[in-house]
Amino acid sequence: MASGTASFLQQPRIRVAAVLVVLAIAATVAWFVVTAGRESTDDAQVDARMTQIAARVGGTVMRVAVEDNRLVEKDTLLVELDPRDYQVAVDKARAELADAEATALAAQSNIPIASTTAASNVTTARGSITQAAGGVAAAERELEAARARLTTA
Repeated sequence: MASGTASFLQQPRIRVAAVLVVLAIAATVAWFVVTAGRESTDDAQVDARMTQIAARVGGTVMRVAVEDNRLVEKDTLLVELDPRDYQVAVDKARAELADAEATALAAQSNIPIASTTAASNVTTARGSITQAAGGVAAAERELEAARARLTTA
């Protein structure tokens, strides 16, 4: 029987098949060793405490002060924006405020002070005073609006 078994293993077809089986087993063992502990999926989902952030203002980012996937404490600076756009808005609002203040001052100084003797001159003077008072009120409203724009800027 030993000679029958030896002649069976000496056949080229059987040798090739045996080598292929050994290679398949070795490849399977190697694949299990390499991929041990790994998980893969096509529909993965992360269950973690994550908070999305949304900017209240837009701008050009100068610097990002945090690293990805790191814990961030409350009130930590996350992003530094370029202040030049906002400085332009503040300067513009200050200029509008100064213009409104000048307009209000000019409107107040243009209120006519008149002493009249004739009835027709009294009516004309009242109309001028009413018109000037309206100009003062409009200038004061513009002044308040300019102050609000400065505060917003």
